[in-house]
Amino acid sequence: MRGRTSGRTIGTPLAPFDIEGDRYVIAGRGETQWVRNLRIAGRCELRVHWRRHPYRATELRGDEHARIAAAYLKRLGRRADAFLAGLPDVTDHPIFRLDPCALVFSPAEH
Repeated sequence: MRGRTSGRTIGTPLAPFDIEGDRYVIAGRGETQWVRNLRIAGRCELRVHWRRHPYRATELRGDEHARIAAAYLKRLGRRADAFLAGLPDVTDHPIFRLDPCALVFSPAEH
């Protein structure tokens, strides 16, 4: 995604997860720079094995956030304790649903 002030393409390692046929990313450390950039850009691309997959990002709120957070924490199991160590309230962890879309950046920008 692009930096909101620099305009440069910025890469951040993330671990997307799928629940009920949709893809999500959760901010393990809360309000980070990548969260702020994604809010502004509204789009990102994930790279898997050198292939780019563009997505439109929608931040979850309310009941949907709680439902996906609960499913994610259940999937983490005992690892959830370490995940929540810094920010124990799951509402402090922004979650974005990623919906496939057209190419975000032209290949010439990379």
